[in-house]
Amino acid sequence: MYGLYKSMLDGWYQASGGGLFTAFTYVDEFGKFGCWGLLESQTQAPLSSPKYHASRDRLTFHGAH
Repeated sequence: MYGLYKSMLDGWYQASGGGLFTAFTYVDEFGKFGCWGLLESQTQAPLSSPKYHASRDRLTFHGAH
């Protein structure tokens, strides 16, 4: 999942030139349609979440605007 999110965010950055990106939700537990949040709970260690970890890495790599 880390690699998929990293690729998605890199593609977005290249296509938009670093324009606005909005994650669907920050925290959401796993449900019957999957997990849409970057974290599954407010107490989850951020680096144990591949989606959160990739988002942070790409933000650091591309810089916050």
